[in-house]
Amino acid sequence: MVASVGTVNTGAVDPLGAITDVFAAHGVWLHVDGAYGGPAGLLLPELTEVREQLRRVDSLALDPHKWFYVPVAAGLVLLRDDANARDAFSLVPAYLQAEPSADEPVWFSEYGLEQTRAFRALKVWAQVRHIGFGGYRELITRDIAVAGVLRTLLEGADDMELLAHGLSIVCFRHRPHGMPPGELDEHNRRLAVELQRDGRAFIASTVVGGVTALRACIVNPYTTSADAAALLEAVRAAG
Repeated sequence: MVASVGTVNTGAVDPLGAITDVFAAHGVWLHVDGAYGGPAGLLLPELTEVREQLRRVDSLALDPHKWFYVPVAAGLVLLRDDANARDAFSLVPAYLQAEPSADEPVWFSEYGLEQTRAFRALKVWAQVRHIGFGGYRELITRDIAVAGVLRTLLEGADDMELLAHGLSIVCFRHRPHGMPPGELDEHNRRLAVELQRDGRAFIASTVVGGVTALRACIVNPYTTSADAAALLEAVRAAG
């Protein structure tokens, strides 16, 4: 079973409490995709309940190159019991085998598909040492606050439609006055391309509830509330 803490499309967080209760009772492996939203679930006081439920899962995926502000690529999976992964992937040849020792370092090549691994952990370690967990809480909270400002601006705009929001993700679409509903999907698809070419803001297109949406994901600590307002002006200008 796979649950999500912050889906990449809309930032939705699954009800982990109910899910973990069911699958713990039945002995089913529960994996949580926290690639985007995991840092918020682990660090923010307002998500304490999520953090407590994460203690109960069997595995958790995180992408530090998303909300830990680390350069691409840096992915991570945490395992409650590493025996299954080691049994599945370990291919240590006889000439490298040795008797187990408490002093023997972990060979990460035994826990996945990659035999030779780059030192991706260094940039994660350096970033955590530099920013600290308190600093991460402040930056992630700020990102969510900027997304909240964008959401408020959208709710007050009669030419915009808010489609979904969660954590620091806001999905919406431009609805010019007088445009027939059947033309809105194509309009917003073209709008996303135009915005990317313009370069003032990067915004992706996606599908929410069966309609084309513009997706803003705030994961840059330098993004401000003024940028949220500037984004809507850029959308209007391109539209």
